[in-house]
Amino acid sequence: MKKQMLITVSALALAAGCFKDQGAPRELPTAGSLEELAAATNRAEIVRVLLRGGKGDIAPDAFAQMPSLKVLDLAERGLKSVPDAVKGLGKLEHLYLARNELSEVPDFVFALPSLTYLNLDGNALASLPDSVGEAKGLRWLRLNSNKLEKLPASVAKLETLQRIYLDGNKFKSVPEELKDMRYLEDISLEGNRVEEVPDWVGKLPAIRNVSFAGCPVKKLPGDLAGWERLSSLSFANCGISTNDMARLRAALPKTSLLF
Repeated sequence: MKKQMLITVSALALAAGCFKDQGAPRELPTAGSLEELAAATNRAEIVRVLLRGGKGDIAPDAFAQMPSLKVLDLAERGLKSVPDAVKGLGKLEHLYLARNELSEVPDFVFALPSLTYLNLDGNALASLPDSVGEAKGLRWLRLNSNKLEKLPASVAKLETLQRIYLDGNKFKSVPEELKDMRYLEDISLEGNRVEEVPDWVGKLPAIRNVSFAGCPVKKLPGDLAGWERLSSLSFANCGISTNDMARLRAALPKTSLLF
């Protein structure tokens, strides 16, 4: 019983820091390679599998009989597709697939019932499937450095989403699918082609941090009322006018502004 309590408390600590990719406490039962996983005698107790940067094919049953698995890191493995072994991981909360060679995300990823954090940075995604809307518990979604021009309409179904990162894609506007998200705190569209900032962005009820750094922004909202809740707002390297800078400073005196 004490051992199970330790695993639970440690997993909660990991959830608090996962957004920054911080490491988990060392006492978490962990496998750090396919060889270590194959040799493990405590598969049922393993909470984390960290295979980032490794090599070798991942067998369809690689994560079988692992009911406690909550964190799976498959980043930087040169993957061209998401391994079938990810299917059906009922307790999986955090999935790292960053910096692979993925051109699509299969439906079974968004069907993972406990998924809260998904990192797809640095792949070759030109679109997301409609099934993304099935990830009902998703809170953090990272899609930086892909080839996205838009999001599917089903993204609007992600009612629990708190943070979305879309840096380095091909967006020409802020995705309307985010417009009615009650819990969204962070939006980042750095390095995209966004020219106009709609007024609803700063009026989202939970919004705190927004970045358009590196975007060729030409038009700001005419009315900044309701934007006062923002903690930070970046227009760095956007080339906005001195008049707009002055208007932002006057309207948002407590917001950290970056130009």
